[in-house]
Amino acid sequence: MGTTVLSLQQYNSTTYVDQLAIQLGLLGDRLPFESADLFLDRLYGAAYARRDHTIEGVVNDMIYRLGLSVQAGVLITPDDPSTVVTVSAGRVVVGSVAVPTVTISPDDFWSWRMLSDVVGDINALTASSAVLQIPDAFAIQLVPQSSLGCSVAELVTGTTIKGQLEHNGVAVGTELFSTSVPPYILTTSGSLTFSATPPEGTLISYIYNLSPFTLTCSEVSVINLMDPALQTTAVCPDGSLVHQVQEFVQQILTSDPCYWGN
Repeated sequence: MGTTVLSLQQYNSTTYVDQLAIQLGLLGDRLPFESADLFLDRLYGAAYARRDHTIEGVVNDMIYRLGLSVQAGVLITPDDPSTVVTVSAGRVVVGSVAVPTVTISPDDFWSWRMLSDVVGDINALTASSAVLQIPDAFAIQLVPQSSLGCSVAELVTGTTIKGQLEHNGVAVGTELFSTSVPPYILTTSGSLTFSATPPEGTLISYIYNLSPFTLTCSEVSVINLMDPALQTTAVCPDGSLVHQVQEFVQQILTSDPCYWGN
């Protein structure tokens, strides 16, 4: 029987947009019946997003391949701007206070809390205010992240004795210069004052803390099995691992036999 119009499967037509997708490694990820305009918007985001082996890169890669999204989820404003906020496996840590994002059910499964419950605990247990900025959802949407950032090889402005770094919230003591510099005073606000003019072209790298900090939520999330937080958040009262983590480990062992002992 010959091929007729009625027996043909329906496919997207190939356009110049698909040629762009080839360069980004996303040609096979065009969704069924996705228009060229929508696909181009997704490719534009993927072109500028970090897509590598880091947590951020892995999440971004899955987001753009599946046509999902990330968004600002929870705004946290600490009373003390030096307060560090981190999200790790099963918890949000604000300063020294850990707020769980999961509980362990009687049958040893992770049970994800709602974002609104996490926000309520942050407001009640810490010296910070938290505001939910999206419709309520399960806290599994909170991807691993930290308010700590790193500025690398930032140019010390010209040859001036006093300058202002690009970021405030500087963690004083983490700074490294590309060359020997005169004695200086660096403040958390990013003010940098030298006792004499530093060498031209001097670069500085340092760690800084973002405050207020917005927690990012994603429609797809990942878990780092090397995360130290798993020692507490993934361990049941009897000492066994929650079933989800057991399944992750079993899948890794099945996919890569080199993890098995001799």
